[in-house]
Amino acid sequence: MNIASITFNYDAQKQVKGYTIYVDGKVGDVQSFSGQVNIGKDELDLSFILNLVQEKIGETFTKEQPE
Repeated sequence: MNIASITFNYDAQKQVKGYTIYVDGKVGDVQSFSGQVNIGKDELDLSFILNLVQEKIGETFTKEQPE
């Protein structure tokens, strides 16, 4: 099985309430398949991703720009 993507699910206050994880079968599996699984934020903590994204954006803007 391969994880194709992870989508964040938000509540009305724009707080993460969980995730939808899209999966598919990999080559060589008995059957090919695709589907999704919903996981609550208490089952999976991806809160660290926001900090990583902010760091990467900061690195991009602090690199020397060619003149």
